[in-house]
Amino acid sequence: MGHRCGHPKRIRGISPGKVENRNIIYIYYMSKKLTIIVASALVLLPVLVGAQGGVTVPDASQTILAGGYQGIADTLSTIANWMLGVLLLLAVIFFIYAGFLYLTSGGEEDKVKKAKDFLVYGLIAVAVGLLAKGLVSVVSNLVIGGEAPIN
Repeated sequence: MGHRCGHPKRIRGISPGKVENRNIIYIYYMSKKLTIIVASALVLLPVLVGAQGGVTVPDASQTILAGGYQGIADTLSTIANWMLGVLLLLAVIFFIYAGFLYLTSGGEEDKVKKAKDFLVYGLIAVAVGLLAKGLVSVVSNLVIGGEAPIN
């Protein structure tokens, strides 16, 4: 958190002499560490999930075109489910970050506005995910006359 001699490092004009400035410096370094941890987890998660064995290459009868329109509808439904899951995860991250910004704002209007913006971004992510899921259902009803399976 500081130099070898024990005093904290300066951050953009904040002098480390006052106790409240030391708290700011501590929060600054902890947020950097948290960012590194979250970024590492997001990078490593696909590797851990993909570490499953038994992956086989499908033959022609198992491709999406083998089932005609129903196979395409199934594939679109799977993609919509994945989109919904990813966007809901993104929304949760936005909500947590907005809460963090709001709690650490200290009443500053800029930070409160930024927190509200991230809440709106989270709501937009949820809305887009639900619209994608609903769009697949509507298109399946129009094209194949049936409901796309909900996986």
